[in-house]
Amino acid sequence: MIKRSIKEFIASDKQPMVVLIDEDRIPLFYPNIYAMIKFRTLGRAASTTDKVLRCIGVAHLWSSLNNIVLEDSILSSDFLTIEQLQDLAFFLRLNRKYQDQMIARKNEQRSINSRNIVKKIENLIYMPQSKQEPKTSTSAEEGSFRIKTIFNYLKFLLQRSKHRLNKDKYNDIEQRLNYFHSLAPKVSNKGDQDALEGLPVNERDILLELIKPEHPDNPFRNEFLKHRNQLIYEILLSTGMRRSELRYLKTDDVKYSSHTITIRVSKTIEREVKCSSKACEYFHNYLTKYLNKIPFKNRKHGYLFTTETGQHLSNDAINLMFRTLKQHAKIAIHFTPHTIRRTWNDVFSEMLDSLPEDRRPDKEIEKQIRNRLMGWSSISEMSNRYARRSIREKADELGELLANSINQKSES
Repeated sequence: MIKRSIKEFIASDKQPMVVLIDEDRIPLFYPNIYAMIKFRTLGRAASTTDKVLRCIGVAHLWSSLNNIVLEDSILSSDFLTIEQLQDLAFFLRLNRKYQDQMIARKNEQRSINSRNIVKKIENLIYMPQSKQEPKTSTSAEEGSFRIKTIFNYLKFLLQRSKHRLNKDKYNDIEQRLNYFHSLAPKVSNKGDQDALEGLPVNERDILLELIKPEHPDNPFRNEFLKHRNQLIYEILLSTGMRRSELRYLKTDDVKYSSHTITIRVSKTIEREVKCSSKACEYFHNYLTKYLNKIPFKNRKHGYLFTTETGQHLSNDAINLMFRTLKQHAKIAIHFTPHTIRRTWNDVFSEMLDSLPEDRRPDKEIEKQIRNRLMGWSSISEMSNRYARRSIREKADELGELLANSINQKSES
């Protein structure tokens, strides 16, 4: 049985890099060429590339179960049948637990009965959630992402093999690929009820107190962790940067005198942002009293956030910090580093709303400001998603005023 895993490292250009490797820890040629051309050279975040390569790894598991070499199916012009594409889409929609169960079953019985595949896919895509088998499939969003990711990868391979195929064969494969793309579940639009929301004001206040190193209920075990985590939280809160951007900050990226942070490793664009005076104060304290006491040979990588022994802090360690805070602060909502990014956007909207009319920027300027500070492209529509909570709350407030006004008029 084949095995696929991700290896992450810092490349010679000093940027993070991820590759898909096999059971012998050898990088796989076509998946990594695809990741390099379509993601890394375009400046996409390592976390994005990681997610794409994991999807390809899952597709490789399916192909191994069916005695198929996925890349060869296109490069040798012997492409997957419609039934195989349906089976692949079904496999991609499953949770890892049920993928493992399918692997176990297929190890006992190497063939799958394809007569029920179409019915299974219809159930996964169209049947209401309450009628589906519980927790056998991923969310519609995740399933759609996986299928579209493999579609794009196969499309990339098809382009590379174009010179080997005659026109009719190329068109036939392209039509089958388009059919495979159509198997991605449709993600419903929930309107402004799915607006991206950050922390409510009361929970912001609780966390700001709890994260203080001197707080008696601070959940972290020693002074190094307390001061490091306070700095992490304050930087995220005052800049709204992404977890991956925070993780790759170096000590030289924080300018104490100008209250600025240079974000060099970004999912989208490199940028310089302002941070709070508290963040600079915490940075100076953490650097001089804690980080600099770690032997230089252990932290010569230059990263700002490390373990107590100087190792570069992992994404899992940052996530653990937030899970610990959530547990001790008894926060009701899903609390992750990205929750703080949403909170920043909420505070940004609140600040703009509080400005006098003559000082408030128009909507287009507001969008450009938000895009720049968040590291989105100038044409990105992400700012609209993050502003929807503010718009909904204003609409609810005006709607309540209107309803009360109508009631008062009817009573008089």
